[in-house]
Amino acid sequence: MILSPLYAAQIALTQQMIQRGNAFYPRYHLAPPAGRMGIPNSLIWFEDRYHLFYQHNPLSAEPGRMYWGHATSTDLLRWFHEPLALAPDTEADGGGCASGCAVNDNGKLSLIYTGQHTAQYEDTTGQSLCLATSEDGVRFEKQGVILSPPAGISEFRDPEVCFHGDQWWMVVNGLSKEKTEQSLIYRGNSLSEWTLAGSTVSVRDPIKGYADHFIEKQRLLLTAPGEGIDPVTQDRLKRPPIRSTETLHSVQGMPSAAREPNFSAPLSCLAPDGRRILIASMLSPGSGVPTVSQGWAGYMTLPRELTESGGKYLQQPVREVINLRRQTESLPSGRLRESRVIHDNALAIEAELCWDTGHTTAEIYGLQLGSGARLLIDQQAGWLTLHRCYPDVDLDDQQRIRLPAGARISLRIFIDVSSLEVFVNDSGQVLSGRIYPRANDRQLSLYAAQGEASLLRGELSELS
Repeated sequence: MILSPLYAAQIALTQQMIQRGNAFYPRYHLAPPAGRMGIPNSLIWFEDRYHLFYQHNPLSAEPGRMYWGHATSTDLLRWFHEPLALAPDTEADGGGCASGCAVNDNGKLSLIYTGQHTAQYEDTTGQSLCLATSEDGVRFEKQGVILSPPAGISEFRDPEVCFHGDQWWMVVNGLSKEKTEQSLIYRGNSLSEWTLAGSTVSVRDPIKGYADHFIEKQRLLLTAPGEGIDPVTQDRLKRPPIRSTETLHSVQGMPSAAREPNFSAPLSCLAPDGRRILIASMLSPGSGVPTVSQGWAGYMTLPRELTESGGKYLQQPVREVINLRRQTESLPSGRLRESRVIHDNALAIEAELCWDTGHTTAEIYGLQLGSGARLLIDQQAGWLTLHRCYPDVDLDDQQRIRLPAGARISLRIFIDVSSLEVFVNDSGQVLSGRIYPRANDRQLSLYAAQGEASLLRGELSELS
């Protein structure tokens, strides 16, 4: 009996799950059941639950031809791994089922994705957009190619689709043979019939899932740093809009939503209650090394609520995270000298710390996790720094952000088995990174150096 590529890959994935190592496998972040999880493709609410689709190699923890993985959740925190959604098994996508999005088409969960005719990373000239549909939200039937690149376009990928004004709209990233990046804009009466409406100059690193903002509000939300970043404040500088004369849509420079090194390919969706939910990959060059030998790699951030305030975008953990708390205890407030252990084995922890900057004399103070991760508050210099040092995986780096102004610094710190995320005040700033403590090196401590730190309030919650 000859198995279909999709079914054969599902069997191989199930076998790998049995052998998977769990030394760094998360408790409440989404990671692959086994194999390699790449960037997220789409997050959508459909039939009473969230559906997250992601780039997935179910055959190995190493990079390879991409399938689409699929996970569902009712609360964005407890995920169920569904069967593989797509496999590279046709002429149009034999090189890989690459980036795309998911939409609700009159009760059908529909995937619009980039089909690679040739092997990934070899040649991008063989790309087209394909459609797959599902009646039950789990099993998908491929409908074939729905759009090929126009003349002069060599790369044709990353479709983003939304419904507006009684028709479908799609924005596609394109690269001309002269290496000019473009955003191609299409109109459609259905998901299989498209007409090119115009184009505009592409902007690097928009947040996926914002096609509705591009079409309705004529703007894309940007995320990654690059040209146009203030070197002191690290804020994105304003730039004039780049307008498409054909459709009157424009790309406007917006403040960055995130600048974390372990934060790539973010995407968003609207929750049923109107909240904008943001999630991203925490897999970056050099990360995931110790997990590859354990049969898996890849990791998603904690889902976040994204709000706009005064021209800035603020990020906070999704409010559902409070339901993960199993035991909460208050930490002693007051003066802190040297070091104080607050947990002996921090595996799945939320810590809330509120510091009084006006009554703090310490040069640096903060939080230490084992010997490898340290959060440093330097009031004099005005920086909050996350330092990670794990020689076993050749990781030693620092990331920092400016301390918010005011008499208090409030931090919400989420520790999972192999990640640490820090939300700062209500500023929306976040520091995050993968961590790889050795066994028995997860002691969590508060510390102060060369002076005293004043802790106004602290809570520690076990999460599960």
